[in-house]
Amino acid sequence: MTHYAISASNCVERGEKGMMTETDVIIVGAGISGLTAAYRLLRRDSSLRILVLEAKDRVGGRTLTVPLKTSNLLTEQFDLGGQWVSSSQPHILRLLQELNLHTYPQYSAGCKVVLAGATVFEKYSSSFPYFGSFYSCYELRQFVLKIEQMLSKVTIVDPLKCIFAEELDSITMETLLLRHLSTKAAQDIVRAAIRSTFGTEASQLSALYVIALSNGTHGLLNQFSASATGARELRIKGGAQQIALKLSAQIGNKLIILNTPVTEIEQSESGVQVTTQSGQVHRSKYIVVALPPSEVLRILFSPPLPLKHRQLLQRYPVGHLTKFVITYPKAFWREKGFSGEVFSCGGHEAEHICDGGPISAAYDATTHDGQPAIAGYMASKTGIEWSSKDPCHRKQSVLQTLSEFWGDWVHDPIDYVEKNWSDETYVGGCPMHGTSPGVMGWFHHIRASFGRIYWAGTETATQWCGYMDGAVQAGERSALEVLRELRPEIVTAADLQAINLILRSSSPVHVLPVSHVYRWTLCLPLVLIAMGWTAYALRRHFWVVGVGRIA
Repeated sequence: MTHYAISASNCVERGEKGMMTETDVIIVGAGISGLTAAYRLLRRDSSLRILVLEAKDRVGGRTLTVPLKTSNLLTEQFDLGGQWVSSSQPHILRLLQELNLHTYPQYSAGCKVVLAGATVFEKYSSSFPYFGSFYSCYELRQFVLKIEQMLSKVTIVDPLKCIFAEELDSITMETLLLRHLSTKAAQDIVRAAIRSTFGTEASQLSALYVIALSNGTHGLLNQFSASATGARELRIKGGAQQIALKLSAQIGNKLIILNTPVTEIEQSESGVQVTTQSGQVHRSKYIVVALPPSEVLRILFSPPLPLKHRQLLQRYPVGHLTKFVITYPKAFWREKGFSGEVFSCGGHEAEHICDGGPISAAYDATTHDGQPAIAGYMASKTGIEWSSKDPCHRKQSVLQTLSEFWGDWVHDPIDYVEKNWSDETYVGGCPMHGTSPGVMGWFHHIRASFGRIYWAGTETATQWCGYMDGAVQAGERSALEVLRELRPEIVTAADLQAINLILRSSSPVHVLPVSHVYRWTLCLPLVLIAMGWTAYALRRHFWVVGVGRIA
């Protein structure tokens, strides 16, 4: 795959050990967010001296597109990292249009499957997997409804504003679900949903953080939906890493240096000095740090970041996710009436070496031109346990799990590839970070400027935090913040309003069209109770009458 950037070895004249380079803005990180910041800065003022420093040997951050063999005897590009966008994500859609990249719908027709325990699986067609007894379905729906109702009161910008915020930030999502859910089936579904979304266990996440983040995704259920406005609605033709590659081409190859980890950032009243691992020194007037929060901790800041910011970063770990893609000669699952979507709460133990099966979730990954594929992931504790197993055994276990509800054809793929994101140097994990309890009062530090240092990266977004749209929003916001200081004469009132709206925004909560489900789940028990009482009353009446007649 061609990377539209150059390595550090080709940039000797711009940063040999001990040499000093002068720029207007340095951007640390060549993921979607950092590259968006550079792109927007240059679009507003092409005379700006920009330099992008990337620690890895490629651009794209948590997006990665790789070739796999397919049914047409050729190869197609598939995503091993982020891949979905939505019609409710204006920032990424606008950028895709500018880059001439196109989307197509995620396939979702047919039955979905939820795997519960070691062997039990059930079919479902709703956006969220409800299964088990009538009561477990009922209390799960009521729990989801309760979370959705909280969303309008909790925002990622000011999460402590609501009256119950401190209580929610003092407990984990595990504690919250145990308070409201009594059946194991309902509890397991919520745990699995958290695991597959954050790559982290519910017992490790602040309940307030999960609710606040869900506000910025237009609702909790929206994170699992492939319907209109859902997080999994659309995919990008040719793969998501094209975003970073095309941004790199627009910015200019000579402005991006790969294989250049930043080790120290020192700022003064006059500017910022950046030192790299190889000893290169670069100076700029301002800097945008567009790194995952866990990677910011690798850098020595002088003066140090505010204590609350440092404490937040230390308690804001990244999740674990291993993603796999499997190509097939035919989309057999579609022929059998399945959508390709799997949601797992269990699975077979692997010879007593893991607590459950390897799959957390799977879905149809067929390309826009019809090359059949299934993709999925092993998330959080499940992924960590399985990551230590032999790759061949892991692959066979994945295929065996899928074959249990789709058939033996699963064992005959054309190609198979997997990516353990925790092994990715300078990324550290996927898909996103999540705070532990007790730090949401400091969360504004994640995007608050510190002197001449500004912050980008999807975790600093106020909408679709953790998604590609959030990465673009954060990159655009940081670019405007720098322009406000560096080129105030070209910053418009609309720009200032945009910054203000982003930093103070909350997403309008879009509850998916399942309200009728909530109505019947609430009304039906009442109707049944009323019918039961009526039957009891009538029976008692006729029994009394009968006794009177006998007497």
